Amino acid sequence: MRSLAVLAAFISLSVYAQSPFSTFILAKNGSKLEIRDRSGSSWLAPKQDDQVAFRSPKIALNGQYVGWLSLSPNCCASYPIPLAVIVLDTHRQLHAFAGDQATFGWCFERGGTAVAFKRALLHGATPKLFELRRIEDGALLRKFEVPPEVSTGEAPMPDLPQWAACAAKDAIGG
Repeated sequence: MRSLAVLAAFISLSVYAQSPFSTFILAKNGSKLEIRDRSGSSWLAPKQDDQVAFRSPKIALNGQYVGWLSLSPNCCASYPIPLAVIVLDTHRQLHAFAGDQATFGWCFERGGTAVAFKRALLHGATPKLFELRRIEDGALLRKFEVPPEVSTGEAPMPDLPQWAACAAKDAIGG
């Protein structure tokens, strides 16, 4: 009888841990992100060690992932900057996609199994880097670089690959 109760508890925990994400609520100042799953449970999204705010939260179409931009303090700016895309899966495992530059836009791609994002330096004529990475293992699937001459007007903007378009749109707030 005891083993039946343990099995029932394990099954209910497994279902709870794997319930797809349904909604989120971002505080107006970005300081808190509440996540809800389809079972009705809700909790606050975990922050990275130096994270001060959340921006641009999204849920993958398949409901298996929820993600956001993690904003951190910057020594040379009076405002926090987005340094990473953080993705939480239904097993509550975090997947972080950080780099040497700020991340200005992102989106889920490939049916919610990958993330596309745009990186660039904060100011100046710098290349814009777009990456497509698989969520489960962080593998780089595609990469596209916009040369710095585009930001100075010395070169025309190249056509973005289809997978990068949503990250570019998110970067400009659209």
